[in-house]
Amino acid sequence: MKIVFEIIKIIIVAIIGYFYNCISESKILIFDDYLKPGSYETISKNSVKIFLVLFIIYIIVHVLNIVYNKLTKDKSMFKNMAHLIFDKMTVDLKDEHKHHLRVTIFKAYKMNSSKAYLKQIARYQTRIPIINTKIKFKHGEGCAGVCFATQNIIQKSINDYDPENPDIYFNQCEKELSLNKKIARKVNSKSSWFFCLPLKSFTKSMTWGVVVIDNEINMSLDVKKSRKIEEMINSISFLFERGNI
Repeated sequence: MKIVFEIIKIIIVAIIGYFYNCISESKILIFDDYLKPGSYETISKNSVKIFLVLFIIYIIVHVLNIVYNKLTKDKSMFKNMAHLIFDKMTVDLKDEHKHHLRVTIFKAYKMNSSKAYLKQIARYQTRIPIINTKIKFKHGEGCAGVCFATQNIIQKSINDYDPENPDIYFNQCEKELSLNKKIARKVNSKSSWFFCLPLKSFTKSMTWGVVVIDNEINMSLDVKKSRKIEEMINSISFLFERGNI
């Protein structure tokens, strides 16, 4: 996409240069013999408008290019953060637990309204493929939503998902995670262990997102390991500041 924006900008500059030369030569260069009589006069009369429109288009493309580059950079940064958290989290885990574990970073949107929700902005896991969730968790909904609402670290365990008797799992999602059964069924990974940490802004008194570490295999995290993960995330929180608000 970056190359596309640059190509468009070059084309616009070339068109501006072309029209400028046409005005200087008092004729439509190259295409003069193929156009109707009076075409140059029409273009000359509206030259200011033409240059203004082209300049505005150039500015719009330039701004879109800047925004796209920033979003791409932020996306890469958040993905690297998820990878770093995963590595720190799995350093002492068995391969079985490590392979089924994933780290997801959620960002809060519309925070100062009743319509606040969390949307995934990065994920890291070793199992393939990585399926990004399109589900948006509301304030107080699911482990992520509860963590965001309470601004507290949450560690939850529920029964492993049994495809032969799925209602047990979905009932626990509703009871223990405040997650509606209908939404729980849409979640791709049927995890049974969750460790959620709020992401707090250094510059503003607010929680802008949540880190969710979950595993399809039930496990436990002792207080010492929990504190290490919390301290590690707090130590890199300043890196999140660039793209969070």
